[in-house]
Amino acid sequence: MSDQLFLGVAPKSDAGKECMFYSMDDWIEVHQFICAEVDYDFPPHPHMDGESTEMLARHLTTLRNYGITHAYFVLRQRTQSLRADEANRDDDCDLRPDVPWLDEFSDEVERMVTLVDEYIEFLRECGGCKVDGLSYGE
Repeated sequence: MSDQLFLGVAPKSDAGKECMFYSMDDWIEVHQFICAEVDYDFPPHPHMDGESTEMLARHLTTLRNYGITHAYFVLRQRTQSLRADEANRDDDCDLRPDVPWLDEFSDEVERMVTLVDEYIEFLRECGGCKVDGLSYGE
């Protein structure tokens, strides 16, 4: 399991110095959320100036405040559960009544929303960001 570290270019506070995703899978989930809800072409390893990070933070904050972030991750979890159930079925019937429906306040959903919140805080305070270890022709 690898991780993803973002570094602040001109941090305004300690919150803007770095943002660590301890699992690349977590970053991929957050990245897919941004692509789906903000910008389809959002790069997987973004290098953004201060204005861009603040704009992304505003977009993500709006999505969170309207409940879209939470709803997105609930839908993701339920879709993954449904696909796993379909892969394990040996018949052609609809969703079986014995398959539990994931609670919208599952720990995994709340964990992903928390990761987005932490990324928002970083974006607000970083003054621009880059991915640790990548050269951007600087």
